[in-house]
Amino acid sequence: MFFRSLFQAFRGARFAAPSPALPSAAKAAMPIVLLSTLLMVLGSCSGYERLLKSDDFDLKYAKAREYYNRGSYNRALPLFKQLLTVEKGTEREEELMYYIAYSHYGQGEYLLAAALFKNYYSFFPRTSRTAECHYMSAYCNYLYSPRVTLDQTATYKAIDAFQTFINAHPKSDSVTAANTMIDVLRNKLEQKALNAAELYDRTGRPQAAAVAYAEVLNDFPDIDNADKIQFEVLTSRLEFADRSVVCKQEERYGDVLKAFVELQDRFPESSFVESGARLRERALRQRDQAREDCYEQEKLRAFLSAEVAQRNKDYPRAARRYQTFLRTYPEAERRTEAQVELIRSQIGLAADAAEPCVKAERYGDALTSYYAFAEGEDAKAEDNRKWLEQAEKLYGRIIEAQDAAKAKCATNTNTTESVP
Repeated sequence: MFFRSLFQAFRGARFAAPSPALPSAAKAAMPIVLLSTLLMVLGSCSGYERLLKSDDFDLKYAKAREYYNRGSYNRALPLFKQLLTVEKGTEREEELMYYIAYSHYGQGEYLLAAALFKNYYSFFPRTSRTAECHYMSAYCNYLYSPRVTLDQTATYKAIDAFQTFINAHPKSDSVTAANTMIDVLRNKLEQKALNAAELYDRTGRPQAAAVAYAEVLNDFPDIDNADKIQFEVLTSRLEFADRSVVCKQEERYGDVLKAFVELQDRFPESSFVESGARLRERALRQRDQAREDCYEQEKLRAFLSAEVAQRNKDYPRAARRYQTFLRTYPEAERRTEAQVELIRSQIGLAADAAEPCVKAERYGDALTSYYAFAEGEDAKAEDNRKWLEQAEKLYGRIIEAQDAAKAKCATNTNTTESVP
C-alpha cells in the first residue's frame, strides 16, 4: 500500500495540472524528491532483506542491537531469532534469549514475553539478569491480567509468579514493587468475588449470596468494609431461612444466629451489630415457631401416610406406621383414632394370612392392641366414646375370627401328626 500510494503521488506530481501556489522551480523539483524518497525506501528494504540472508553474524548482531535500541522490535526480532539458531550453546545464547524476550515485551505480546522470560531464568539461574527476568515474567503476567469482569485465571497466575519471585529473590530491589502489584491484583480478585456475591443478592438467590459473601471474607479477611459484608451474610441467610420449607427453617434460622455471633465477635464496634441484634431476635422467634410448625406438620404427615396405606389395604405398612405414630406422638389429638385404626389394620393383616396358625397369632396381636386401648386413659374420656364403641365392635370380630383360626390350626396340626 505504501509503494502504491507513493507511486500514485509520483504520477500525480508528474502529470497533474500545474498548481498556481507553487513556484515553477518547486514544481519541477517535486517529482525528483518523490523519486528519491521511493529509491531510499526501496534501498532500505532491499538492504534489510540482504541482511536477513547474510552469513555475517557479527553484522546481524550489531544491526539487531541497533534496531532494538531504536525500538524497532519488528526488525530486531527476526535477526535475534536467526542468530539464536546458530548461537545455541555459545556465550551469546544467553544474551539473545534476553533480547528476544524483551522484544516481544516491547511489542506488547505479554503472554509470550512472560513465557520467554521464564525460559531465560530457568535456563540461566545464576546470571546477573536472572532476578530481572524472573521479575519481568511476573510483570508480563500482571500486564496480561484482564479487567474485573473477565475470567481471572491470569490474575492468579500473576500473583503466584510475583510470590515465587519474592521467595527466590528476597533481597531484590524489585520486591517492593512486586508486593505492590500483588496488592493490586488481590484487590481485583476481591472486587470480582464481591461482584459475584452482589449479583446473587440482586437476582434473588439468597443461599448463593450468603455462601459467596462468606467466601469473600474467608479468602480476603482484610477487605474493606468487611463488617458490612458479614452483615450481608446474616441478611442473606435470614432471607433464605424465610423462604425455606417449614422443616428446614429451624436449622437455617440457626445459621442466621451463627452469622450474628461471627459479626459480633469479629466486629464488636461495628455499626451493623445493632441492626444484626434486631435480626437475631426475629430469627430466634421464627426458629421456635418453625420448630412447632414442623412438629405439627410431621405429625400430620405421619398419620396421613398410615391412613393412605390402610386405604390401599397395605395392612403391614399401615400397622407399622400407626405404631410409629403412637410412639412418636404420644400426646397427639388423633391418638385415639390411631389406636383404633391400628387394631383395624392388624385385623386386615390377620385376615390376609393364608395359614390358620398365622391368622390366630395375628388376631392375637390385634387383641393385645385392643386391650392396650380399652384399659388406657384414652378410652375413658367422654370425647372418645365413639372410638371405644368402634373398638368394642372390632373386639367381637377378633374373638370370633381368632377362635375359628385356632380351630383350623388345631385340626391341621392333628392331621399332620397322624400322617405316618
